[in-house]
Amino acid sequence: MSSSVNDLGLIGTANQVLVVNSGGTALNYGAVNVASSAAVTGALPVANGGTGDSSLTAYAVLCGGTTTTGAVQSIASVGTTGQVLTSNGASALPTFQAAGGGAVTKITTMNITSTVSTIAFTGLTSAYAHYILEFNNVIPNTNQNYLQMAYSNNNGSSYNGNDAYSQVLTSQSTTVTSAATTANAKVILTPSGSLSTNGISGGSPNVSGFINLYGMGISTQFMQGIAKFVYQNAGNAAQTSDVAFWSTDITVANAVQFSWGAGGVFVAVSAAGGSTIILYGVS
Repeated sequence: MSSSVNDLGLIGTANQVLVVNSGGTALNYGAVNVASSAAVTGALPVANGGTGDSSLTAYAVLCGGTTTTGAVQSIASVGTTGQVLTSNGASALPTFQAAGGGAVTKITTMNITSTVSTIAFTGLTSAYAHYILEFNNVIPNTNQNYLQMAYSNNNGSSYNGNDAYSQVLTSQSTTVTSAATTANAKVILTPSGSLSTNGISGGSPNVSGFINLYGMGISTQFMQGIAKFVYQNAGNAAQTSDVAFWSTDITVANAVQFSWGAGGVFVAVSAAGGSTIILYGVS
């Protein structure tokens, strides 16, 4: 037998192999079709650059094997909308789970694009551990004003009633502690009177800040909150306020309403950035 020509008279090129045609009737040299299950068997191991698997879970996240050369693993489930991939510790595959404590959800955004006298947020249940209200450029239409908040225990059908509040309000290092025990008392969020020489400036870029609300929708817990605001007073000076407040007899507070204490309305803003109050829930 010649060393340069085989008995079948077939000569291939470098790295080709002898392959049976699709009909099983002839041989020829060619490349192996690795996409054909009939052409290969087994699974290429990780040590040789493969996955070590013959199938994987559709859409599932892939993880390393149980050893450095073990077969690639699919996690057990693709999860559901809103879940997050969570570690289960060493030697365990991660799984999709509900987000843990502290997750923040944007509930709604109030864009103040028309003039209104009050702005309310209802449906504040115990579904969230607490709520955050973010104020951006909220403006009264008149000077000598202050922002105030009322509560409801009937989801906004009425506000305050006989509810009483206590609060500590600090502005520019001046502090006043007050106990509002009369019916329809409201929480003062920005200074007035002895805490503010000129009140809030009307009609210009103004109140921004946030409020944290606790105990909403919970019958066994008093409503409590903290707030911080920055604004321009009527004397065109920057001013800040820090407020801590708590209820003394409210039952299951589930809505809040904002208004200006000296009357007036919220100014509509259509320019870039706008005037907004955003409500978030914290798990």
